[in-house]
Amino acid sequence: MKRLIYIFFLFALLSCDKEGSSMRGGKPMQFSVLAPDVSTRSEVTDEGIRNDDPVYVYGTSSDGSSTSTIFLPPGTARLSYDGTTHVWKPIQIQYNAGSSQVIDVLWDPAGKKHYQFYGYAYSSEAQLDADPGFVIGAEAAGRQFTVYQPESATWSAAANVDGSGTLDYLLSYLVDVPPPSTKNYPLVKLQLEHAMAKVEVDVQIARAMIGKIKNISLQFRGISRAATMLCIQPKLDNEKGTNSWIVNLMDPKATYTATDIVCSESNLTEGEGLISPDISFLAVPVNNSQMDGYKLTLNYYDEQASLTGDPTYEYEFDLKNFSPDGWMSGHRIRYVLKIDNSIHLSGYIVDFEDVDYLEGVMLPDIPGTK
Repeated sequence: MKRLIYIFFLFALLSCDKEGSSMRGGKPMQFSVLAPDVSTRSEVTDEGIRNDDPVYVYGTSSDGSSTSTIFLPPGTARLSYDGTTHVWKPIQIQYNAGSSQVIDVLWDPAGKKHYQFYGYAYSSEAQLDADPGFVIGAEAAGRQFTVYQPESATWSAAANVDGSGTLDYLLSYLVDVPPPSTKNYPLVKLQLEHAMAKVEVDVQIARAMIGKIKNISLQFRGISRAATMLCIQPKLDNEKGTNSWIVNLMDPKATYTATDIVCSESNLTEGEGLISPDISFLAVPVNNSQMDGYKLTLNYYDEQASLTGDPTYEYEFDLKNFSPDGWMSGHRIRYVLKIDNSIHLSGYIVDFEDVDYLEGVMLPDIPGTK
């Protein structure tokens, strides 16, 4: 009889594991990670988060009387992509008697706990506690960081490498997971939002001047490159608006240059999107009062003017005196420079492309982590 009971118990344990549960609790937590339009890589593309970029999650659970963190100290867990199930799972390592094993993080088996989660990610090229790089505030669990963007960079617009080396940070909205009507908790969808601003410039020339304007270059100077940023609380996923950041700028400034610019024809209407930016980079967000010393310089050679005088031209713009009134977190700041009989600079604020869970890309497409 004892042997029969033991066999039955072993069969029940194996059956439970087959269903994705264990004797420790309910089913494993699973996540999807979605990002608007660009990735966390230094070179900003439309390909989404790479499988080797670090993505972290923070979570709490409440039973109605008390709230506690879910993951092992320091309270956050790195997410690992599972190529079989195509979901992300938090990595938790349990140490026991000199050995270690990766364990699943499980939902409340009774389905009665209330959970909240948010995720964050940053450029994997960045070295922590380095310059350039990030210093992540452990006490704020990813909601606070210090960023050091590169001090200087020169990019060739013709080589399409502008923006490489500038760093990206993303923080998701807060996902609220109340107790389910059944014991099955849902897949948690982390919708990431950019903390940095993306600055873009497109240089356009009048049709009659195409081929005569050469050696075009742009330079941004006096750009704040370092700051401590704090999001006191991510906005709820189902609420309108964006995450709000407190930004404390630091002294270091940056200079970014773009060379070998090939102009597009000046045929866009006001406010229309760029054909192709000649320079783009990620930047610390600032408001207008913080833009003292923000300069944009345009240099070019006018072949036609060489017949009558000095063919080299330089124009400097004090960006504080031009719209938009600031470089907003989570937005594209688009400047259009038009070269005609005179030089015109105009600017626009454009959201990073909004995507919902159906239109968004579940990332990455290939398995593996660094």
